[in-house]
Amino acid sequence: MQYTRLFKAWLIFYKKMILPSLVTALLLAVLYLPVNKIVQGAALAYIPLSLFYQYIFYDYSRKDEYLFYYNLGLSKRALWLISLSAGCIFATVVYILFLTI
Repeated sequence: MQYTRLFKAWLIFYKKMILPSLVTALLLAVLYLPVNKIVQGAALAYIPLSLFYQYIFYDYSRKDEYLFYYNLGLSKRALWLISLSAGCIFATVVYILFLTI
């Protein structure tokens, strides 16, 4: 029960960064990579871009939202580490799935 609540809180936190990170990663990959490397490049670019958008959304513009997540049991460090881990897992899965293409 406790972990479900924490996971839902993290999803609320993370869903604000998924779309901007994916769109920016795909745009950069399309503009700067050859056609056969677009998906892998976008997957690898997703990791730093998701962390960049996390910084912009939460550390720069909405500093008080960390208090909301802290009250739910997620510290700022935990949110950063979980986001980094999720980005790495996503990039690894996409990279491996499209490695043969």
